[in-house]
Order: sequence, then C-alpha cells, then structure tokens
Amino acid sequence: MRLKYVALALSVLILTLLIAKCAVVNRSKTPGPDVGSSGTESLPVTTDAPYVPPDFSALCESVSPRIVSPTFFVYDLEAGEFIYRKGTDRTLLPASITCVWTALYALTVIDRDEVITVTEEALSVVPSGTVKANIYKGQQLKMSMLVEGMIVASGCDCAYVVAVEAGRRISLDSGSELSPEDAVSRFMMGRNDWARRAGCQGTVLSEPYGISTTDHYTTANDLALIADYALKSPAVANCVGIYSERVRYHSGQSTTWTNKNQILNESSEYYSPLATGIKTGTIAGQNNLLASFSLAAGERSRFVIGAFGASESSSRFADAKLIIDTLSSSLTN
Repeated sequence: MRLKYVALALSVLILTLLIAKCAVVNRSKTPGPDVGSSGTESLPVTTDAPYVPPDFSALCESVSPRIVSPTFFVYDLEAGEFIYRKGTDRTLLPASITCVWTALYALTVIDRDEVITVTEEALSVVPSGTVKANIYKGQQLKMSMLVEGMIVASGCDCAYVVAVEAGRRISLDSGSELSPEDAVSRFMMGRNDWARRAGCQGTVLSEPYGISTTDHYTTANDLALIADYALKSPAVANCVGIYSERVRYHSGQSTTWTNKNQILNESSEYYSPLATGIKTGTIAGQNNLLASFSLAAGERSRFVIGAFGASESSSRFADAKLIIDTLSSSLTN
C-alpha cells in the first residue's frame, strides 16, 4: 500500500514539472498579434492619409494671366468636365483641325487597311494654296496612311482624296458616277450628320479641310468631344503623337512628313514629354492648337488643351506647355 502512495506521489511530481516547463517555453516565445474580444486578429493601424489629387482648376487659374490665347480651355477626359475655360463662349474656326472630323467619319466608311488609289480627278478639287502631303496620281496608300497624311503633314490633298472616295461609297444612287465635287458634297452631308449624332451640337463644317471661314465653325465643347473620339480611334490615335516620320506608300514611294505641333518636337523649347497629340491649325491670322497630354495622377490622368486665336504661332505652344508644366509639377512637389 505504501508503495502505491509513493508511485502516485511521483506521478504527480512529474506532471507538475512538465506543466511548469511548458509555461516557461511559452513565455520565451515572441508574442503573437493582438486578439480582440471577438477572437480575431486586430488589423495594423495606418497613418497614411488618403490620396487627394491636386486642385487642377485652381492651378490653371493661378497661371491664367500668363495665357496669351484669346480662347483657351483644359478638359479632363477622365472626369468629363472642363477644369479651366477662357473665352469659350464663342464659335471657333477649326482650320485644319477639321481633318480630325474628316478622318473619324471617313473611317466609318473605309477600312483603315484598305488601299486607296490617288486619282487625277480627286486631286483636281484640292484647293490651291493649301498645305499638301505631296501625294500624286496613281500612287496607292492605305487608308491609315492617308489619315496620317491629314494629321501629321496637314495634307489637304489627303483630305480631299479621302472625301471623294468616301463620298462615292456612301452615295446610294450614283456611286462612282458622282463628279468629285458632288462626291465631296455628299461626304460633307454625311460627316455633319455623323458629327451631330456623335454629340457635336455646335459644329458646322462646309468642306473637308478647314480653309473656309463661312459656315465652318465649332465650339470648345465639341473640340473636347472630338479629341476624345480621336484618342479612342486606333487609326487616328496611332498618328496624332508623331512629330516627324519617313513613310512608305503601299505603291513603294517614300516621303517624310513633319508635324507643326512644337510640343511634340524634342528640339523645340516648347517640347513636353507628356504631350500625346493632336493637331494644329492656322486660318485668318489665328493660330490654333488642340492638344492632349497625360499625367500620373491616379484616375485623373488624361487631358485636352484647346488654344485658339493667338496672333503669334508660338503663343499656342507656350500656353499649352505652361499648363502641362504647372499641372505636372503639382504632382511632384
């Protein structure tokens, strides 16, 4: 009996020692995460404030006295709203920025990869004294290259070749029998109808290129809208940011096209690496620019600038660079 009690006492002693050892081991370990009353791990607390984008409207207003262009606007493509407007309560002469409408509408009629042959009769309706991309009878160019000729080289000849070709295709009654003049008229009817359906309610365009000052006008609202369309069209977006390029036609001839948009020219004092396009235009002593640029600003990253009516060609580029630099510097300060 006495041996039984001794054995029991030894067992209790051994068990007590084991429990004590486990307690020491547990206390020596690094403490784990806090546990709340519900038994779940509490989340770490961050002191980082939520991202608040700069007040771009206020930044534009701060440099407003330095903007020379009589009409100037900055449009936020992501938000779908103007962040700055000056002198936009008037109709504007788009000049050769008209080519953006011409290209977009023609691409609804002619596939971008289709090859177009330049005809003598199409060239016969190109107004004299206009800027040319220097395309000639018998040469063959893909539709996408004719678009590039309109946008980069500001080629009036490209605009009219496309207008004649598309005008004949959309004419249901006469087709290829249409004269080049009638084909252009038919194209213009279709383009103005397309522009209205696209939302350009304040735009009337009388010819494909933009040399007219009569019955040929647009608005800041419509310019912002058509810029958005252009940047979403692969054939147009692929060329609006080109400053200079050596191109080869489908028929084998080569030439160099150079843009007049100095914010795309790396050798220019107005160059901005943030600029992405779009088109310049000059008419009746008014120098115009429709430009796009991108910032790394969260959701608000794509913008359109309109600078219209400056008497000096360089003013439109200086105004655009001023805004781009002002907004981009706000993200790094």
